[in-house]
Amino acid sequence: MSRRTFLKLLGLMSFGGTLGGGAALAQVYRFSVNHHRFAMPKLKKPLRIVHLSDLHFGRFINVDLVKRWVDASMQESPDMILITGDFVDATTGDFGPLIQELSRLKAPLGVWGVWGNHDYDHGINYRDDFANALNSVGIKILVNQGVSVRDDLFLCGCDDLWFGKHDLHRSFKDRPVDQACLFMCHIPDILPGLAHYKYQADLTLSGHTHGGQVKLPLIGAPYIPSRYGQRFVEGWFSNPMPAFVSRGLGVSSLPIRWNSQPEVVVIDLESSLRT
Repeated sequence: MSRRTFLKLLGLMSFGGTLGGGAALAQVYRFSVNHHRFAMPKLKKPLRIVHLSDLHFGRFINVDLVKRWVDASMQESPDMILITGDFVDATTGDFGPLIQELSRLKAPLGVWGVWGNHDYDHGINYRDDFANALNSVGIKILVNQGVSVRDDLFLCGCDDLWFGKHDLHRSFKDRPVDQACLFMCHIPDILPGLAHYKYQADLTLSGHTHGGQVKLPLIGAPYIPSRYGQRFVEGWFSNPMPAFVSRGLGVSSLPIRWNSQPEVVVIDLESSLRT
């Protein structure tokens, strides 16, 4: 099913009541905080990550909802906060209110992000201004680069797979071989190519798919913005390499969610998992 056909179907189902109309709209504004654990043997001590993705601030996502996401994130006392792209919606003009709310995100090991495809909708001048504004409140965007955030953890991120100039060599080139590696890329389609790269990440974090945004009975998500279809729709993956794909927080194209609840993701990284 093409994206255009999918959007037409969603519109008909929403206004026709098949999706419960108001219920589908309401699910856009209800989110969960989901906890996970993951083992990274090279870690010397555990740390907690809050993973946010696909905020899509703009036409359907207002500052009050962003405030709730930030409040929920800070209640988890994270050591590090990671945002895997699509900060803004294609219709966003003034990103000032978003910056004001995101400025409350604080963590000892920093707040980091990568660009998503929608962050390219406004052109380079807008994106540069946006990056500078994020940086001014302590949020660093990684564009094909990495940094040792602790003596046992290297964090890296690449540019958007669709509209950016992603470069895996530059992303990983400074990685110390004795450190655990956490990699961010907005679109999970990077995973098969990354699996063949000589510096494999211990864990990759992505978003983009919104978990399908709408999952219908029997058939699941009719449309996934991925060349791999349902393969990387959401959650944990071990093949071709360890990864987590978030359902994200916002919406794209239409203000509808169905059976794909927005999520703030909390991941406790440990050197080994104890039962």
